Amino acid sequence: MSGATRRAAHRSPLSAASSPDAVAPRGIAYNSSPSPRTLDRPPRFVTAARILVHTSRQPLRWADMDMLGHVNNVGYFRFMEQARIEWLQLQPEVGGHRDGQLPVIANASCNFRVPLVYPGVVEVRMWLGEPGRTSLGSFYELWMNDILHADGAAKIVWIDAATGRPHPLPDRIAAPLRAAIA
Repeated sequence: MSGATRRAAHRSPLSAASSPDAVAPRGIAYNSSPSPRTLDRPPRFVTAARILVHTSRQPLRWADMDMLGHVNNVGYFRFMEQARIEWLQLQPEVGGHRDGQLPVIANASCNFRVPLVYPGVVEVRMWLGEPGRTSLGSFYELWMNDILHADGAAKIVWIDAATGRPHPLPDRIAAPLRAAIA
């Protein structure tokens, strides 16, 4: 099976139907500068339900491996977390504890498909779904050597740092996503 065939077989129906010329919605920052952690190409998938907002390239480390000879399950969550943090840092005035608000994770999941094995570089693709009042769904795919190794999701909730209670999503995040998904 060729790399392209494997990729097509492992993509979700949402990503398979998207346009290769799509771009991030206006107002949502997408890192397009080359660096060791991010790809230097624009997002490729915008769908009715999800928008690709960030792609991160992260090297596997020998220390990521467990005694069974593959990346430990916790490592997959760390790869997704790193991509999410990179994306948040690109968002003007929402990446940290600004205005007494901050994003937290309410839940996270991962579907382990093919074990990741050192050495290699993992490409983590991060999508965002339709925003709610205080939360936002984030979705991930972990690729290496044209093979989908895992996919996952995390619910991002904005909270008031002082009270710990949910807080409405910043308009700088929600408005461009709602416009792009509509």
